[in-house]
Amino acid sequence: MHPPSNDKKDFLALSEKILSGGQIEAGKIMPPSIQAPLIDFADKLLLAALNQRASDLHIEPHEGQLFIRLRIDGLLQTYLTLPKALQNPLLSRLKLLSKMDIIERRQPQDGSFQFCDGSYRADVRTATMPTLQGEKMVLRLFRQQNKLRTLAELDFTAANLKKFYNLLTHKGGLIINSGPVNSGKSTTLYAALNELCRTDCSIVSLEDPVECRLDEITQIQVNDAIGLTFSRCLRALLRQDPDIIMIGEIRDEEVAQLAIKFALTGRLVLTTLHAENTAKAILRLLQMKIKPHLLDAALIGCLSQRLLRRLCPHCSAPAKAPTKAQIEFCHYHNISLSDDWQGTGCTQCNGSGFLGRIPLHEVLTWSEYKNMNILNKINYSNIPKPKISLLADGVEKIKAHLTNSHELMRFFHHA
Repeated sequence: MHPPSNDKKDFLALSEKILSGGQIEAGKIMPPSIQAPLIDFADKLLLAALNQRASDLHIEPHEGQLFIRLRIDGLLQTYLTLPKALQNPLLSRLKLLSKMDIIERRQPQDGSFQFCDGSYRADVRTATMPTLQGEKMVLRLFRQQNKLRTLAELDFTAANLKKFYNLLTHKGGLIINSGPVNSGKSTTLYAALNELCRTDCSIVSLEDPVECRLDEITQIQVNDAIGLTFSRCLRALLRQDPDIIMIGEIRDEEVAQLAIKFALTGRLVLTTLHAENTAKAILRLLQMKIKPHLLDAALIGCLSQRLLRRLCPHCSAPAKAPTKAQIEFCHYHNISLSDDWQGTGCTQCNGSGFLGRIPLHEVLTWSEYKNMNILNKINYSNIPKPKISLLADGVEKIKAHLTNSHELMRFFHHA
């Protein structure tokens, strides 16, 4: 996607004002001639990223230039190319918002702030990294939502939705949603909480950050800087009488042990884990020194998911000239070429042919392989795969004209 020409002109005009206002030195007070256009520039940049549906904003210094790139629907795209002299003023403004040390430019830093502008409210997590060309900054944008989505709105196939619903009927135990960063895991768990939310039930979530603020659920935002860690909060929650707990992420062995402990006390625990698929999520828990007999007693099942780009509903149509690779892929996976659509590009999708993203799911219940001897001989090949894998789910969504073979091959190029 590219910004409209008038937006680009606005950014360039503001950058000229900033650069003509004088030099900014580390540790020095910013001249008034720079402050106003710099604040305006940073606000417009954040607003533009949110308007473009970006999940991340990259500020990358290069030789003589400063690139602004946005991650939209999972792919990085160059949004603006600016004079490199704008690097220090822009990063100083964003560091100030993030409560970072403006003077320090030789060490990585992390920070955060909230951005509010009209209809947009977002939590912004910032991270800097020193490079040969100066500091690079990445901003992750978490839009605050006021309404939970339902599982029915998350494009589950009927078979996977039924299996996941069955997992949620358990009164206690551990449910894991696995996948890479930014694959929609938290959105799915929020939708699960939406199904579970009742007046006779106490639900507590531990998150970093809280992505969706809800009155019906007790939410705790983890803050490592003050010692409010996942593990410390989990220990305190033992005295808070919760029925259901959502742990934003299992990051280490200690949190994994506490999640298992809670699940064994009759609470329903939902959490996320970074793993390639459901089978490797089980393996990772075992590698975190979870004793096999405790895992056997606590785990109910695993979900794994990915996000693919969704075909634009306004301009998608049957592909007119599929490539040889697409033809072979469709033949191998029994997909009719007439079902392999593509987006032709329109104003709604800014000519990309894609609008938003669609999840792929696989669900593996513990009962499906509980009787197999995997706990005594642990290895990946020994753990069974679900009947409907991520790839198989993607094939079904091609047939439903929600994505296409090109997008699926981008994730499963080896298939």
